[in-house]
Amino acid sequence: MDFARGQELLAEHTMALLGPASPGRDVRIMVTMPSEAAHDYALVHALVREGMNCMRINCAHDDPPAWSRMIAHLRRAEEALGCHCRVVMDLAGPKLRTGPVEAGPSILHVRPQRDARGLRDGAGADLAHARRRHRRSTHPADATLPVAAAWPACLATGDVIDLRDARDARRTMTIADSGSTGCWALLDKSAYLATGTRLQRRGDKAAGEVVATVGDLPVRPGTIDLRMGDRLIVTRDQQPGRNAITDGAGETLSPARVG
Repeated sequence: MDFARGQELLAEHTMALLGPASPGRDVRIMVTMPSEAAHDYALVHALVREGMNCMRINCAHDDPPAWSRMIAHLRRAEEALGCHCRVVMDLAGPKLRTGPVEAGPSILHVRPQRDARGLRDGAGADLAHARRRHRRSTHPADATLPVAAAWPACLATGDVIDLRDARDARRTMTIADSGSTGCWALLDKSAYLATGTRLQRRGDKAAGEVVATVGDLPVRPGTIDLRMGDRLIVTRDQQPGRNAITDGAGETLSPARVG
């Protein structure tokens, strides 16, 4: 097999698959049909008129009746323009898709950012009633924490809020701005804030209006964590997938599964 014979085979196979080239050029133009081609004859006619040599129909989309209409439009355009255009049917392969996954926890991970000097800036949090968000601050909020409507009015600039996050880590927030509809607070360290997290103004021992709990937070998308060698059970049903169930020692009691 020499170079010349390779060129001959390339020309033969190109002719067999894509048809003859249009006058004035060696390349063939293949156009993948959009769904509109099944209903818009003018679109197909214009493509043939402008030099389309091969109509590609992606069988992963639309359906056989739509494909038939596309080809009928092509044959009509061929007759009207006195030319020929090939049709390539690109067959779809198996469509394997994973099913739903159990929702994750209602937790917000909020962490301070560092400036250009490497110094840590506090993370900004909006403390506001769910229906009346406080947006007096010009800084973007790292988190919006819904609280009881009356609670922000009990707070003043400079107040310190104590809390324990989802890991039971002690964290504090300082009120940087307050108003009748909400407060702007700065968090000193990274925290995982969950629905039901208890917020209390420092110095207040009685659990009155100066204590609040974080309201409903958005549910995080669920994930399935897999490592090399882990088992994953793939099921026919569409029950929500989940992570592996382990015991206190980390031993797997039931493998992860997904539909």
